[in-house]
Amino acid sequence: MNCNQNFKISQVTEGTLVLGIDIGSNTHYARAFDWRGLELSKVFKFKNSFEGFQSFVLYEVDYGNFSLDVAQINPTEEKPYYTLITLGMGEHKMYNQNNENFSSYAELMISLPPDWNFENKKYNWGLDELIHLAHIPFSFYYAYEWGHLENNFEPFSSETNLSAVAILYPEMKEENSGLLKLENRDLQFYQLVPLYDEEYNFALKNGMKNLLLLDVEKKINYVVDMQREKVLEYSEEEKELQDDIMDSSEWHLGDYYSKGIEVDEINVYNHLAIFLRWAMENSFLADNFLKAYSKELEKYTFQDFIDLREFVKYRLKGDLRKSFFNDVGKEFVRYYYDYDFDDGDFFPADIDNYAKRIFGEKRYYSPELKREAYLYLNFDEKYYQDMKEIIDKVYNKWLKELENYSN
Repeated sequence: MNCNQNFKISQVTEGTLVLGIDIGSNTHYARAFDWRGLELSKVFKFKNSFEGFQSFVLYEVDYGNFSLDVAQINPTEEKPYYTLITLGMGEHKMYNQNNENFSSYAELMISLPPDWNFENKKYNWGLDELIHLAHIPFSFYYAYEWGHLENNFEPFSSETNLSAVAILYPEMKEENSGLLKLENRDLQFYQLVPLYDEEYNFALKNGMKNLLLLDVEKKINYVVDMQREKVLEYSEEEKELQDDIMDSSEWHLGDYYSKGIEVDEINVYNHLAIFLRWAMENSFLADNFLKAYSKELEKYTFQDFIDLREFVKYRLKGDLRKSFFNDVGKEFVRYYYDYDFDDGDFFPADIDNYAKRIFGEKRYYSPELKREAYLYLNFDEKYYQDMKEIIDKVYNKWLKELENYSN
């Protein structure tokens, strides 16, 4: 035994999941073991041929200090679909607020139909979403549990209108399925189940259990169907209302509770109140909005510090809507508040950057603030005036761009 082998063996710890393959002349057998050599999974059998090896493929992903493999299991007679499953996510502990009801260690899987075209970029989203969701608990300090929801805010591909994901037990089975008890930890396997926007919003408000109860025809399936029927659809009026929302407390309250944020819940409404106050002071609110709320808003103007958070929470039901603004306000909202990852000015990003400046980069990324530093900012006049200065600069930049465009 040489030094290299000793070094490799020394890296095997109680937390290591070992994947072994028995090589045969015609058939090979893959097995998973713990560090002691105890077998943990069913045997996966594949033939000694090109097609056989293609049925067991590994993707390798490196996020710097976070490396991850993804195993691809091809369709079989018993399970006529692809399964992609992470290997290595479960070696890292997710941030768990001492909740004993679910494990702090997990692996993710997604099931794809047998005609899934891995060569077509429009189908990359299945693997991309699996890798993305495996990474974010360790960047944003929270843990997955059954029923967790993630929104992509736009369709995953031009081939589908699916735009969100629910994290459920493997093959959408009952509670406690997919739990692997290792020597030093419980490892939970979760299934990614894509949802439509209507389904996501219903589950966000009413819980995933109620969405599944509503799905009496079992339209939601753990094997991805990019063209499946929706469990429910927006009416035209509901669709208009959804399209009208530019920001909502519901989008932030999930993280607030799941991460155990140790500040008052009213802080979820801080940035909403800041933008509304700025719009009010710059006369960008719509006439119908002022007609409905001007008397209520007037009393806030006599306060030493204008705090609109409770107004947003209770009177506006936690939402900022495009229809709250007049024509100029709507155009500026479209420029500055539209959800855009690519480039350009973006108000929520400016809120985050301000928090980073106040706390410093090291503390901003620390477990203490759980990647929700903006919720820990003191809501006072200084915060508003600092953000007002930022918004004013973006607004003046926008006006100049309009002027240059018109010329």
